[in-house]
Amino acid sequence: MKKSKGINFEKLLHLCQAGSDFRKQLVTDGGVMFRFSIYMRHCPSAENAQVHIKRVKSFLPPLGQIGILTVTDKQFGTMELFTCRLLCPVKRTYPLWGALSFYRVFV
Repeated sequence: MKKSKGINFEKLLHLCQAGSDFRKQLVTDGGVMFRFSIYMRHCPSAENAQVHIKRVKSFLPPLGQIGILTVTDKQFGTMELFTCRLLCPVKRTYPLWGALSFYRVFV
């Protein structure tokens, strides 16, 4: 008798839990949600950013797409953020010194 090729809900639940655990670890490591599925963490130096990048790599989930982007304070300062279709700048609440690391989370 052939097995059904339906969804393996146990495996799906395990993958969802792995993604949830990853996000919790990002927050524990100092990550803050910048936008939906985008987390950022302020690092005072490039060396400190490398330490946190190494740490994030150590707890990656088994599946998903994770990207890490490191930007300088100057680059972050030139970013334009809008909250609506009309050009409404977002009040900046992030520190403007050192390096920032962004974690794009797709799980």
